[in-house]
Amino acid sequence: MDIFKGYILSAESIITENKNIIKLSGYDNKGSFIIYLTGIKNNLFIKSETKNIEIENNIKREKSKFKNLKDEPLDIIYINDSSSIYTLKENLEENGILTYESDLRIVEKFFIRTGIKGYIKFRGKYKLNGNVKIFINPEIEASKKFDIDLLSSSIDIETSLDNDLYSIACYNRSSSHKSEIVFMIGKGYEDKDNILFYDDEKSLLKDFIQYIKNLDPDLIFGWHVIGFDLKFLERKCQQYDIKFSLGRDNSEVLINEKKGSGYFCDIFGRQVIDGPQTLRSSGYSFKNFKLETVATEIVGASKDIASDEGKVDEITRRFNEDKFALAKYNILDCKLVTDIYNKLDIVNSLLEKSYQCGVLLDKLGLVNAIMDNIIIGKLYELNYISPNQTSTLSSPKVENVVIREAVPGKYNNVAKLSFENLKANIIRFFSIDFYSKLKNLTDRVETPNREYFSSTESILPKIITKTITDKNLMESTKQFLIKTIISGLNNHSNRFYTPKVIESIEKTCEWIVNRAIDWFKNRGFNTILADDSEILISQEFEIEKEKLEEYVIEFKREINSKILREYGVNSNFNIIVDSIYDSIIVPKTGFKSQKKSYIYYREEKFKFNLMEYGSSDYCNYGKKYGDKLLEAIFKGEDFENIVIDYSDRLSDGDYEIEDLYFKNKLPRKIDREKENQSAQIQAAMKLNNEQLRFKREIEYIVCEDGFYPKEVSPTKIDINFYKEKQVKTLTNAILFCKDIKYEDIIYGNQLTLF
Repeated sequence: MDIFKGYILSAESIITENKNIIKLSGYDNKGSFIIYLTGIKNNLFIKSETKNIEIENNIKREKSKFKNLKDEPLDIIYINDSSSIYTLKENLEENGILTYESDLRIVEKFFIRTGIKGYIKFRGKYKLNGNVKIFINPEIEASKKFDIDLLSSSIDIETSLDNDLYSIACYNRSSSHKSEIVFMIGKGYEDKDNILFYDDEKSLLKDFIQYIKNLDPDLIFGWHVIGFDLKFLERKCQQYDIKFSLGRDNSEVLINEKKGSGYFCDIFGRQVIDGPQTLRSSGYSFKNFKLETVATEIVGASKDIASDEGKVDEITRRFNEDKFALAKYNILDCKLVTDIYNKLDIVNSLLEKSYQCGVLLDKLGLVNAIMDNIIIGKLYELNYISPNQTSTLSSPKVENVVIREAVPGKYNNVAKLSFENLKANIIRFFSIDFYSKLKNLTDRVETPNREYFSSTESILPKIITKTITDKNLMESTKQFLIKTIISGLNNHSNRFYTPKVIESIEKTCEWIVNRAIDWFKNRGFNTILADDSEILISQEFEIEKEKLEEYVIEFKREINSKILREYGVNSNFNIIVDSIYDSIIVPKTGFKSQKKSYIYYREEKFKFNLMEYGSSDYCNYGKKYGDKLLEAIFKGEDFENIVIDYSDRLSDGDYEIEDLYFKNKLPRKIDREKENQSAQIQAAMKLNNEQLRFKREIEYIVCEDGFYPKEVSPTKIDINFYKEKQVKTLTNAILFCKDIKYEDIIYGNQLTLF
């Protein structure tokens, strides 16, 4: 029998004749495969002391080598089909019998207990179904990570405002393959090169679906490809009674929308990587997440048609008058997405994160799933079984410690000091997790809040140490795993949530940061804000970077020595001089901001940190005014005349009307009957349904009788609104640092006239 090495892209369980089957699909560098594992029994655990349980024919109870976290022995109960496990769990718990790991799905148990992290070695015979190899019960085991040449297909569609499909483009690429194709509606046109023409949408859709099956890509790329492209194609397939079957097993595409989280897509045997969603979760930020914006910044290229009001008209013109130009535009969008992913090494980054976390690509956003995979597997090695997820919900929730929030104002001579992975290193050096808390009578270590943990028996501290010290891991993977662990520990719904663990991390963090605050205070610095990642300090005179770095080195030496003296812990906490600013402003209100928000000034320029002008709060007139006022404040120039000027220009009509328009997103559905609608909804309701089709954002202006979209001529502009909500609001937010209000300048100025 042949031996194969492959990568799993999808996994699911099915029940046939009351028996569990696990179904895996992926790619093995020679082609795609589907593996069926039959006869898999689901299971749960109960305490061995539990008596008088009725056992049905499809259920079997046995002694096991496992214990719960209280060291009580457990019995294992096997169930033939997964659907019965939930009924059994409910029946047991209704009778006061506690169950363990009964909430884990059979697929999750399979990956955890086999240690498979996507990469596998398997041996067996197969049958071909098209170009897919079908294996039944091959020998299968976990493999170390290896290079895998996955084929991607970047997809983009073009449509009309009237819900017509114009074209579908695919740009396909792997290290050994490169191709492109455009499917386009064009009655009477002859195919040319890689452009195929169709008389109608139905025949185009059928050929596109068959093309994807024949191409057999592992990854589907796109920009909003789930919520727009695939969702649109799904509706079209429903319209023509076509199965939207892009799965490797010919299954249909499943698209779900989760409120507040966007769209999610399941194509069995393939993974969809959606641009904005993936880049956000990978920590990238841009002015906006339009393809043109990101492509210009990352690869120095832009779209063939600008993303402005004329975009739809130009696409329609090309469709009607120059289909080959539309095909060029369509395929270029596909290429831009692929180029962005390649430049940022997105696929390799996702594969590495998936391997380190032990979950498939589509589970990388699920913190609890990652925590389960990381921890439960380690507990198995120690012969322990985990509690159910609901077991922690009755525990008190521990809030994060706020060490020092910034007081609004202007501060000169400011330095930003950054801790390197402070909370992760607290877990690492003080050996803090739920397991070391349970084993705290062995080689115990004390934390500053007088809790005790085992310095030798732990799980997460060892994982974090391995992660931080592994020189072969991408930095993005290290930060992702650390962030996931910290987030998981703080997640009240996580099965390993332990209040004493969170308290110890938070209190130790507070203890270290307060030592830093005191240290720099004794050297002439005031602390503006401080938390677990950074400290902002200031002094009366200009900061000498070399001198400050000497202080930082001394503090590192002192804090690590102090921890060794007082707690017997060898540590290597690190803090660095991140940035030095001429000055910063912490505004009081008026901005879209977070807790650590401020505006800093350096090298004759100011920039926002964790804050911005909210697009729904400020029009361009307000933003230009805010920039002008901030520049004057930072440079020490006259600012009162700027306030007066921007206020008077509104009264005098001395402005560009374009600058008065706000831009805001629209919901997918607008309820015209609902009262007390937001400004953008009121503006949108002045448009008809056809104008609103596919409209995801709106520009509107504020008039005395309401809100008007750009498509409708405005009536009399509400000048008082713009004075109050633009000039006055920003003035009071920024000049709070000088204890000056808008009224002081405007009305004070008027008094000088008398």
